[in-house]
Amino acid sequence: MIDISKPKEQFYFRFHFQKVNIDYRHINNQIMAKKMGNEMIKPTEENQNMTADVSSDLNRQAEDNQKHVKNLISQLTAATGENDKINKSLQDENRLLRAENKRKDGNISVLQEEVHKLKTKDTKVQKEYHKLSETEGKLQKAEKTIKFLRKENDDQDRNYLKTIQDLEDKLSELSREPKIEEGCFIDHHKSLEDQVKHLTIENKDHRDRIDTLETKCRRLQELNSTLEQERNTLKQQIDTWVAKKHSTVHIQMYAAVNKELCDKMMTELENMLSMQFELNDSIIEIEKYKDPPPDSRVPLIVICINASRLGTDVNQALSHVNRSRTIAVVVLHHKEYHALPRQPSEKMLIGSDYKHIGAIVDIAYLTTKGVYPCDMNEKSLDRLVNFIKVNSQSK
Repeated sequence: MIDISKPKEQFYFRFHFQKVNIDYRHINNQIMAKKMGNEMIKPTEENQNMTADVSSDLNRQAEDNQKHVKNLISQLTAATGENDKINKSLQDENRLLRAENKRKDGNISVLQEEVHKLKTKDTKVQKEYHKLSETEGKLQKAEKTIKFLRKENDDQDRNYLKTIQDLEDKLSELSREPKIEEGCFIDHHKSLEDQVKHLTIENKDHRDRIDTLETKCRRLQELNSTLEQERNTLKQQIDTWVAKKHSTVHIQMYAAVNKELCDKMMTELENMLSMQFELNDSIIEIEKYKDPPPDSRVPLIVICINASRLGTDVNQALSHVNRSRTIAVVVLHHKEYHALPRQPSEKMLIGSDYKHIGAIVDIAYLTTKGVYPCDMNEKSLDRLVNFIKVNSQSK
């Protein structure tokens, strides 16, 4: 069946269809000429037979040409239906890609919210710590005040007791002196009783103040204990978060071909991997090289552009690199989704030259879209993350 979606086949179809129409018109003209000649000239028996044969051949050829035209029309109809199917398939893929982009945007929003929450929590911890420090200062000041008031109250109690004792002694002395008049004695006794009463009231006020301060001190101690527990809990959460954040994963990237496309792909891969590791509370640090990197202990991602034969392109990308398990090859395919290879590159590269490589993954991209969402890219990204986790050294 002719594939009219190709330009060459379309040209052939139009040319052949025009040729058939011209032949068909030519045959009809010949038939009409024969009929007019037969009417003008009286045919002989031989001419009549010849004319009948020619007419029969022409009719048969016309019927064949009509059948061929019908066949071409049916092929055109089938090709149109196939084109509709392809368009519908592309529309479905486009909807899937939009849904995937929306899901990725949602993941980015969630990640940004988590970062904002962590910053808010850190600010809250600092405020609580400052508040706890102020409470501890108030508590220490209250304890000093209570100690001072207790000492002052004890001193006053001793002074009051001594004063009362002295007054009682004076009363006894006065009661034993016969020369003092009774009225003067009563006034002096009343004055002493007023002093004792005043001192007793003042002593009670001091004790009430001490009780109030002790109650306030107990409350501050309870508040301090609660704040201490909250601080320890938040400090533990922050220490855990900081420990995870400081578990930096180091990797390297290298491309044998110094092209602008390789630089763009390195930057895009760096952003994608950084996002994946941040979701797991880790930080990834990537060093990019235009020459083969010296450290073979750090995982190395080699960028390979699939421009010709797969084996030739991969060998060229690894020409200056010692192949080992700490190396992953990223094969870039500049193709639309429907044109991507159905078989992974690691299953096609089965020679002994490739068995020591840690991983071979495929990445689909377009110049206008970059690395676009598809099954191949999602699986390859997960494979790269696992490769880095297995071979990385955290500092």
